[in-house]
Formats: sequence, C-alpha cells, structure tokens
Amino acid sequence: MSKEKPRGSIVEESRSIDEHPLLKEIYNYHDKLISEYTEGDVLEIAGGKNPYPNSDIVIEADKNNINIAKEELDNLIQGDLLNLPFKDKIFDTIIGRRFIHHIPLKNRKNIFLEAERVLTERGRIIIIEGTPGKFRKITKGIANKLGILDEKKEDVYGHLTSKELENLFNRSNFELLKSRKLGSPFIPFSYFNSTLTKKLKYFHKKTQFIRWYTLIIGELKD
Repeated sequence: MSKEKPRGSIVEESRSIDEHPLLKEIYNYHDKLISEYTEGDVLEIAGGKNPYPNSDIVIEADKNNINIAKEELDNLIQGDLLNLPFKDKIFDTIIGRRFIHHIPLKNRKNIFLEAERVLTERGRIIIIEGTPGKFRKITKGIANKLGILDEKKEDVYGHLTSKELENLFNRSNFELLKSRKLGSPFIPFSYFNSTLTKKLKYFHKKTQFIRWYTLIIGELKD
C-alpha cells in the first residue's frame, strides 16, 4: 500500500489480471455488462491497476496503481473518491468495480453523496461488488487455508451481502434500477495462473447462477 493516500481510502493490493487469464476474462465480461448501461460522460472511481477502458476520467487513490494503469490509459487522476475534485453535475455515469469493501463502513454513504453531487440530472451509478454467497464463502475459505488466497488483504473492511449493497442505494438519493447476481462455479479456477484456465471463459459465461458478485444500477432521483 502507498503510505500517502487520500482521506478515507484504502488502496487495493490487487492480483495482476495478466497473470490470471481466467480472471482477466471475468473482468472483461463485467466490463461488457457495464457498457450496456453507461450513458454520456463516464467517471470511474477507484479504478485500481486495471481501469474501465471506456471511462472518460478515472480517479484512483494510489500513485503506484496510477503509474501501472497509465500504460493502458492516460485519463487518470489521483484523488479521493469521498471528496471528488470535480465541479457539480458534470458526469452522466459513475462506475465503481469491486471496491466498496476497501472503504470503511462509516464512509460508505459518502460514496453516494459525492456521486449525487457530480452527476447530472437522472445520472446513473453502476457498481459491481463482491457479495458473499454460500459458494463464495466456502471456496474462499478453502483457498485461504491452502495459501492460494490471502483473505486479509482482499477483504479489508468486509464484503457486503447483496441486501446490504441494495440498502446503500435505498438509503441514498438513487432509485434502484437493477440488481443482478454474477458468478459461476468456474470462478475458483481464476486463482490459478495457468493459460489453460482461459479456455473456461465460455463455461463461465454460460453458468451465471452463483452469487459471487452483484451488479447494481441506480439512477439519481428528481
């Protein structure tokens, strides 16, 4: 982690998707789903090392992540997603991918307050977040015991359930438009770096009946 980071932000020590072929395909699948719902000027918050490629602007807390991401994109800004360095009402869509568990519980409502401030009328916020269904909990527990996954690094402040994620929207000034579970029994193979795992991308796409993540979309109320 960077020693210097904006207030309220916990930067993620994420796995390199280039070293995990199936994980890269999963994230590409997520990005394709997101692209179906974005409109107008798009801001990504907490872009990490692998920002959403169709963002107009990406904000990220960690300077090291920005330096890595700039190899692919040049529209990155270092800053705090809880105190966005933008004027009011200038973005049509805000996206955030797999980041809320790195925000302290007491600060999570501020994500939506800042989003409300910088979004235009009827603007959208699109979130993909890990949500611990039973299969995910069991699988990650096994992976953690085997040393394949360091859950302490990945789950900094605790993942939300899908209901808790929906409640964040319901307590904000956003109308909940869509909540969809995402996940496949093939996801555990994304922990491995074998190129053979990439061949599982078809089966991953066709077996989306496990709740590993939740895609949730809200629209700013009048």
